[in-house]
Amino acid sequence: MPDGIRIHRCEHHYIVWLDGDRPIIIAILHERMDFVRRLKDRL
Repeated sequence: MPDGIRIHRCEHHYIVWLDGDRPIIIAILHERMDFVRRLKDRL
């Protein structure tokens, strides 16, 4: 994964964001989704 991308798990979801002074949320994905495919489409 590129530098600056952060992932946090919250119950059944993954929150993915670009780290920085003003974080940018890239995705909020359910654990049953194809995580890699969905995230790849957004980067």
